[in-house]
Amino acid sequence: MLKHKSRKIDSTQRVLEKKPTKEDLNYIWNTGALEKKAKERGSEWYYDTFGVTGTILSALFSLAFLGIGILVLDYFARETASAILAGIRGFLLANVDVFFLIFLLTSFITYCSKRQHGVRLVLSPFAGALGTAVFFWTAANITLIANAGTGNIALFTIADSIRNNLLAIFGIFLTLGYLIVLSKPMFEGISGYMCEKAVASQEHEPNKTYRSKQN
Repeated sequence: MLKHKSRKIDSTQRVLEKKPTKEDLNYIWNTGALEKKAKERGSEWYYDTFGVTGTILSALFSLAFLGIGILVLDYFARETASAILAGIRGFLLANVDVFFLIFLLTSFITYCSKRQHGVRLVLSPFAGALGTAVFFWTAANITLIANAGTGNIALFTIADSIRNNLLAIFGIFLTLGYLIVLSKPMFEGISGYMCEKAVASQEHEPNKTYRSKQN
């Protein structure tokens, strides 16, 4: 294990010093791909163990954490008599069913993405856009609740505008997500091409150190 790490450190260091050998570049390229695959495989153990049931369990765990958060807010709202905390607690409590459906949907999308690479390419942007829209929806409502006591018109306008344009926000981030998915193979191809070009240039580069010693 120590030899493996030492070899990778030495190879990476030579690349950073702009003195890569063909073996170094191939090793770093292949090792990076293998490590990425190993990490992806390690993150799949949960769904490999529980299957589709894991999506429900994951949603229930998320709902449990939300419930704990609501209880904490309720406690501090009572202790401090804070109308803001009470309002946030009321918002979360009134939308528990919505949050549970979101937890369940995102968990199911994650499960499907782990099963099939093609499904991941299709559903990952959707899940990311949905999560972003939910974040803005939650943040906008909490901001409106917190702003109720201050009456800041500018803050109210911004939060209300965000809440009324959630569909547009979802569409923008969905489009960006698919653009990233579509452009990723292109960037990976460029990276592979640059690696191959570095190897080729290294093979044809004259040994300057040897020539200087000969002179």
